[in-house]
Amino acid sequence: MQKGRFITGFVLGALLCGTAVVFSAIGNYTPKPDGDWIRDVTKYVPGTDDQINVLADIQPGGGVLMMEVGLRVNALYFAGKKKNWDLAAYEMHELTEALEKLEITRPAMAGFLGSFLAGPEVASVNAAIAAQDKSAFKTAIRDMTNACMSCHTNFGKPFLVIKLGKSALPLK
Repeated sequence: MQKGRFITGFVLGALLCGTAVVFSAIGNYTPKPDGDWIRDVTKYVPGTDDQINVLADIQPGGGVLMMEVGLRVNALYFAGKKKNWDLAAYEMHELTEALEKLEITRPAMAGFLGSFLAGPEVASVNAAIAAQDKSAFKTAIRDMTNACMSCHTNFGKPFLVIKLGKSALPLK
């Protein structure tokens, strides 16, 4: 039995060492001069810290992250409606994380999002989930979605009206 473990360990070690040698031989990735990794080679200098700027520029916009938020709000609604409080807590956590990512990737929205996340509507939803109170949850999620729609209006998108439970994506 010991001999089998030794051989297995030896083979795995050899594979790992071989992989390390191959990757070290490849070296660092160097972008092609025609800018295969960026849109505008005059704006970003390949092989420098400008690569961080490229990564920032290609982050999903507000619309992409808000699609996730919409799906999570709807899942949260159904979880509370069915008294699945563990799922409701999970969806609220994931919804919060998506909005926190949006605060980072779209700093112009950070103030609104920070106020929303720290606001009474979100706190009421979390409290209703913690108390496992379906009636309080129903009121809290309605208030929270109204706060969302207020933000939509502030950002010039009043047509993004939330209708919970009507479809996979809760927009009117």
